[in-house]
Amino acid sequence: SLIPSYDNGYSLILPEVAIKDAKCTSNIYLSVYGVTSASFNILVSIISGSNTQGYPALIPGQSMYSSIGNHNFRWYILRPGQSYQDIRLIATVLSGDVAIYVSSTYESLASYNTVSGQVDSYVAKSDNIGGEDLLLDHRLLQSLCIKRVNCYFMVGVFGSYSNTGVSSTFTLLLSLQD
Repeated sequence: SLIPSYDNGYSLILPEVAIKDAKCTSNIYLSVYGVTSASFNILVSIISGSNTQGYPALIPGQSMYSSIGNHNFRWYILRPGQSYQDIRLIATVLSGDVAIYVSSTYESLASYNTVSGQVDSYVAKSDNIGGEDLLLDHRLLQSLCIKRVNCYFMVGVFGSYSNTGVSSTFTLLLSLQD
């Protein structure tokens, strides 16, 4: 069944047990039907696993659109895979300003320190005015994944400035580099 979500859209939650009972071992197909022409986005999130708390997964080539309040984070999960290629994260700012911070685990998320006015606890960042372009070297990813089963990283888009005082809007794109 469809569940209304916070952004006037709908969410469809497929419990893991339903997927296993249906013997889904490869692809799951989803179709969208409309009576009139419309535009829509589909966001797929895996809501299980090692303490990832249901954050949306970054998928190479799939752009994520969102907004974030000033001095707040919007979190995504990044799984580097077994090939450990260089990974490029590109944030295109549509309004306001954002920065990208990468944390090594859910338990060590970057946080904004209100006393110092700085962000603490991260392994990589891109904090420029305007858009962000962060290249994560495969050697860094590999060194942080040693002895970690199901290695993942948390990518935080931080609202660093909003000229409206409300929020910054952005798109985030992950691409694998050769």
